[in-house]
Amino acid sequence: MSSPYSPVTLPNTKVRLLKSSIVNHTYRLHIALPTNYAKSDRSYPVVYVTDGNTLFPMVWVISGALSSDWQLPRLIIVGIGYDTDKVGELWRNRERDFLPTNASARDASQRQEFTRTGIRRGQAGPFLRFIREELKPFINANYRTNPDDSTYVGISYGGLFGLYVLFHHPDTFNRYVIGSPAIHHDNRVLLTYESSYAANHDDLPVRVFMSAGAREELDDPLIEPSFHFVTNMKTLAKTLQERGYPGLQLTTHVFDDETHVSVVPVTFSRGLRVVFG
Repeated sequence: MSSPYSPVTLPNTKVRLLKSSIVNHTYRLHIALPTNYAKSDRSYPVVYVTDGNTLFPMVWVISGALSSDWQLPRLIIVGIGYDTDKVGELWRNRERDFLPTNASARDASQRQEFTRTGIRRGQAGPFLRFIREELKPFINANYRTNPDDSTYVGISYGGLFGLYVLFHHPDTFNRYVIGSPAIHHDNRVLLTYESSYAANHDDLPVRVFMSAGAREELDDPLIEPSFHFVTNMKTLAKTLQERGYPGLQLTTHVFDDETHVSVVPVTFSRGLRVVFG
């Protein structure tokens, strides 16, 4: 039976679909424009958020509140999501897009599920090409953006992907908000990407905020202690600081008493303020 009530919608937002020929997948884009967008001729910075199906509303609320308090500029927010609301499909798609390698899934049933659906895990490379060659040109062509001012926001596997971008094509974004990055993936293969980047570059001219919740390392009900979210983040941060990159502005923070879930909103709030500070 249909409901007599209208669904809740977010003001100044819209949903658009974008078919990627690189990934061979259609993405659901959640797009928010500044409240004064229609009445101005200004160009705006863009914040790109992975896990758009779930995280876009949170980033929209936080960035809007901080903008109204003059702690952030007016922003265009783009949530990169998937054209489904099924949790299993969302999870498999993000493991395809965010993971840099096809390390074995946790158990046989999960591996069989990927095989059955024809989804290949560990395709961060094509997903990065989609962002650089299809998504950003699409947004820049359809909205008044500042094409030289874009920010990446990602959590967990999305945080891992953000670091993958950082060490492969850092110029994709000016700013990176990296929350609880899953550096443990595939025996910390991410650290080999960092080492390769350092061997071939003498600068990393971006602003980066990287954080984790203290309980992610200790007693998080969702996280295995062996994943070492806090320790791995600190190890990477120390390495980056020792590189001495003149253009790198790196800030890290461990949020006391926060878990893998509860740390998300404080990461967005603190991270966006830091990278735009």
